Amino acid sequence: MLKKSLLAGCIIATSLSGFIPQSNAIEAPILSADIQNITDSAVSFSARTICSNQSIPSGYMVTAISPYRYNCGGRYHQYTINKPRTGSSTSTMCSVGGVPTGYVVTDLRGGSHSCGSNYFEYTIKKPYTGSRTTSVCSVIGVPDGYAVTDIRPNGCYGSYHRYTIRQPGSGTSTSCSVSRVPDGYVVTDIRPNGCPAGYHRYTITKPGTGSRTTNMCSVSSVPSNYVVTDIRLQGCTGNYHRYTIKLPATGSNSSYMCSVADVPSGYVVTDIRLKGCSGNYHKYTIKQPATGTDSSYMCSVTGVPSGYVVTDVNIRGCSGNYRKYTFKLPGNAVEACAVNPIPAGYRVVRTYTNGCGNGINSRYLQKI
Repeated sequence: MLKKSLLAGCIIATSLSGFIPQSNAIEAPILSADIQNITDSAVSFSARTICSNQSIPSGYMVTAISPYRYNCGGRYHQYTINKPRTGSSTSTMCSVGGVPTGYVVTDLRGGSHSCGSNYFEYTIKKPYTGSRTTSVCSVIGVPDGYAVTDIRPNGCYGSYHRYTIRQPGSGTSTSCSVSRVPDGYVVTDIRPNGCPAGYHRYTITKPGTGSRTTNMCSVSSVPSNYVVTDIRLQGCTGNYHRYTIKLPATGSNSSYMCSVADVPSGYVVTDIRLKGCSGNYHKYTIKQPATGTDSSYMCSVTGVPSGYVVTDVNIRGCSGNYRKYTFKLPGNAVEACAVNPIPAGYRVVRTYTNGCGNGINSRYLQKI
C-alpha cells in the first residue's frame, strides 16, 4: 500500500532528451493494475504528479520538475502537471512536453526554480481573436489562422524574436513573411524588407467569390477550388508571377484554367491547348461531369472521378498524347473499359479481351 500511494499519478511516457534515452529506459516499478488506476485519476484532477518516463495527458502541461525522485524508481524525474488557464489568463509551464494546443508563449526565462537549468519556463495564454493583437515569442510557431504584423528582433529571452500577431480581417490585411500566409488568404502585393529582420511585408486578402477574379502573387498557394485563368510572368516583386484566379463555373458550363495549379476536385479536363498560358503552361478546358445516365468526355491528364466508369477510349484523343475517355455513372449494369478501379458495390460478371481496343480489356459490371 505504501508503494502504491507513493506512485500515484504516474503513467507511461517517452523519456526526455538530455536525461535518460528511450532506448536505455528502465520502467519504474509500477504494477500494470496501478498504471490503469493512475491514468484514470491523473486526467480527472487539475494538478497531479507523474514520472518523466510516462506520457503527459493531452491538454496538460508540466509546471515543475523534481530530479530523480524515489517514487519514480530513483531513475526518473517527477513532473507536476496541470491544465492551463483558459480565457485571457496566463499560466506558467516548463518547456518539456510541448505547449498545449491553442496556446502561445508570451514570455520565457531560463534557470527558474520550478523548471531547473535544462528547461525554459514559459508564460502561456490563448491568443486574442478578431482584430485584437497578441504579443508572442518565436520559440514556437505562429498558430494557424494568425498573421505576424510586426517583429521585434531578439525581443524575448534567449534571442528569440517577439511577434505581434492577429487574425486577418475580411478585407485587406498585412503579414510579415516570417510565418506562412493564413489559410484562405492570398498575397496581392509584396514590399521587400518591409518588416524588421529583413522579412518582406505582404498585403493579403481573401479571394473573390462567385464570378469575381482576384490578382495574387505566386509566393502564396492558389486556394483550394480556385483556378488560375491568366499568368503574368514576374508580375510581382521578387520575380514572383502574378496570377488571375477565380472559382470555376458549375453544372454544364465550362471554364478555362492554366496548368500551373491543380484541377479542382469534382472537375475533369475536356480539352488541352498546349502552352496556351504564359510560362509554357497548358490551358485546360474543365467542367463538372454529367450525372444520371448521360455520358461525359475527359482527357486522361486527370484521373477518372470516383464512382464513374469508362465506356470508350480514344488513345490519342487529347493534345499531348493524352487519351480521351467517354465515361458515365454505371447504373445497374454496364460494359466498362479496364482503365480505372471498379466502383464500390459492383462485381465483374464477364471480361472481354481487347474489348475496348488497343489492348485494353473490358469488363461487364453488375450492381451487387
